[in-house]
Amino acid sequence: MWLAPLGIVCLIAGNLLELDDLSDAVTVLVMYVVTILSGMAVHTIFTMPLLFFFFTRRNPLIVVKGMTQALVTGFGTASG
Repeated sequence: MWLAPLGIVCLIAGNLLELDDLSDAVTVLVMYVVTILSGMAVHTIFTMPLLFFFFTRRNPLIVVKGMTQALVTGFGTASG
């Protein structure tokens, strides 16, 4: 287990060295990250509040306002 990170780095480095154009791989990875972050934003901003409203008939903004302190504490202490 101690050598697993080194092995993973070597596997990734080997694959990167086989690429002809590194900028193509970076472009694909950036688009992947943008796609994932966009999906998470849509889910957080639209889907979850709509589901919350549909099931409880309460304003989701009031609940989010109540969670603000816990979210700030969680991000500030890097805990889940």
